[in-house]
Amino acid sequence: MMDLKELVFFRANAEADGYDMVKNGTYSKKEIELQEQRFLSAYQIIEEAMLKNEYRRWKAKNGYKAFSCER
Repeated sequence: MMDLKELVFFRANAEADGYDMVKNGTYSKKEIELQEQRFLSAYQIIEEAMLKNEYRRWKAKNGYKAFSCER
């Protein structure tokens, strides 16, 4: 079972991946904005919990890349 922090990290990563996919595809501006907001909502939790550095380490440890939409 995943703990809550890992679940938030995984969800933020999945939403960022989705954002990169729609941004580089044939999606409408509205679809791209919606996907970006999905990521930013998940990432806001990471920021407010002061877990940005831990999230970056988690991504590196698990082989995930940095995304263009991260602040």
